[in-house]
Amino acid sequence: MKQTALLGLSALLLLSCREQEAERPSIDAANPIERAAREANLVEDPDSSPPTGLYERRHISGRDALCIVPQGLGGYRFGMIASFGTELMCQGQGTATQNGTRLKLVFSDIQCEIEAVYDGRSVRMPGTVPAGCAEICGPRASLSGVAVSRVGWSEDEAMTLQSRREADRGQPLCQR
Repeated sequence: MKQTALLGLSALLLLSCREQEAERPSIDAANPIERAAREANLVEDPDSSPPTGLYERRHISGRDALCIVPQGLGGYRFGMIASFGTELMCQGQGTATQNGTRLKLVFSDIQCEIEAVYDGRSVRMPGTVPAGCAEICGPRASLSGVAVSRVGWSEDEAMTLQSRREADRGQPLCQR
């Protein structure tokens, strides 16, 4: 019984550390080495790097992807797919706003608002997302902890991400 309790506590502590790590900005602007790396363009500066583009991560269960395109002053549209095999996935669209290392994703037509971490080269979802986000996912699928890296920096590249849902298969998720 004690071993089970200790294992459960260890798992909770590990999850807590991962959530704190995911929410911590990946760049320390006060660090002189990181400032020099930014000035030399070795490290992206999220404050001066708009999130427009295509992000993805390929894995054994499929491909997670996020497209982001400009919409008005300081706003963006996005589309996202998280794959968990050939049939199981999450897919949604909405609007986004950037505030430094934070990227607020508000999904259309459902109660799902996620504050992701953006470091100029990747976007990471928190380890826990609102319950309403389950509406865009199949059973046993979730956006929790999804992380994608930038593979394209342009609006045209972002527009290559297409819907996998039967009703609108092949349509760009970041439609203009």
